[in-house]
Amino acid sequence: MDLGPRRESYLGTGKPKRRDSLGRVFTLAVLILAGLYVVSQLLRQDWLSPFAPTPTPTRAAASYFDEAELLYLEGSLDEAIVAYRNAYRREPDNGVVLSRLVRLMVFRNQAAEAIEQYGETLRVFDTAETYAVLCLAFDWNGQYEEALDACVRAVGQNPDYADAHAYLSETYSNLANWEGGYDEAAKALELNERSVEAHRAMAYTLEVRGDYEGAAEGYQRAIELHPRLGHLYSRLALNYRALGEYDRAVEQLQKAIEIDPRNPEAFDQLGWTYYQMGDSARAAVEIKRALEVDPSFSSAYGHLGVIDYVRQRYEDAVPSFEKAIAAGSASLEYYYELGLSYIYSYTNALQSYSPEDLAKGCELGVPWLDKALEHDPYCQPCWGGIDVCEGVGQ
Repeated sequence: MDLGPRRESYLGTGKPKRRDSLGRVFTLAVLILAGLYVVSQLLRQDWLSPFAPTPTPTRAAASYFDEAELLYLEGSLDEAIVAYRNAYRREPDNGVVLSRLVRLMVFRNQAAEAIEQYGETLRVFDTAETYAVLCLAFDWNGQYEEALDACVRAVGQNPDYADAHAYLSETYSNLANWEGGYDEAAKALELNERSVEAHRAMAYTLEVRGDYEGAAEGYQRAIELHPRLGHLYSRLALNYRALGEYDRAVEQLQKAIEIDPRNPEAFDQLGWTYYQMGDSARAAVEIKRALEVDPSFSSAYGHLGVIDYVRQRYEDAVPSFEKAIAAGSASLEYYYELGLSYIYSYTNALQSYSPEDLAKGCELGVPWLDKALEHDPYCQPCWGGIDVCEGVGQ
């Protein structure tokens, strides 16, 4: 016997039994209550934190690294530094990222900052690349013995790493080891003929030996490999200037500025080139542009001081020389021209001055002449200034 409800009667009458109706109502009520709860929670969350940021995926270190590599190829070094730094923050155990970051910091005249921030970490990584870039940083910061030690370690870690030999070449050249500088640059080129740093090292070792034509050719080959690095054009210009080809030097420096308008070195060297061409007014304009880009660029202060000294603007020369020396430019010329600028600013031949004026100028100027004499006891301009001051009270 079939005790269950007939399907035909259900379909025929259109009225379900009461038990089924109550079940459906209950289920619907549960769903409605659940929906209301979810909505209330969402509304509550929006009410409590209506300005909370929408969750977004964290950008990976590899993404920043790839961006930095492209920016480097484009010659956008400041932006590349930011991207490398972002990549390193997300992956602090990656020595390759840190090496690329430090290299660009050095190229942007931030060698001292790079050593202070990352020097010890580069040692901890203990790889050929990290030691090589540490060598580069020390070398560009004038710490040649430390650079030599780091480069020797880099070559020991990987004798086939071309850039390590390139940086060792540059260090040898700065230590006046001409043969070592040339041999290491040649080794770097043998290992990697397409290394920009290898060609730059060969050009540099030829430059410091006085082979300016050979150096110019080397920098040109480096530029062919990477035409968007402004400092290569600046170095090429210096060799043209040494050859007396001032127009070609100006052309290359203008290219460097076009590629990298935020590099003070190109403006400074352009101004110094105009100075050597006899155009002191244009020289001062360009050098001041370098200081607009980087108010701490010591070389520009020194050059501006010399230009003002030659133009007999002694009061203007004084602060420029002081800033250059304070920033580490311990040039003999800067010392004695600062001392003489103090003396002449109080005793300008076109003005009348009292013995008190001369005494004040000598009080400020002679200590700088003494510093210059410590470097060169035969400094004739120094003795000339001291002779003037010895006449005080006569």
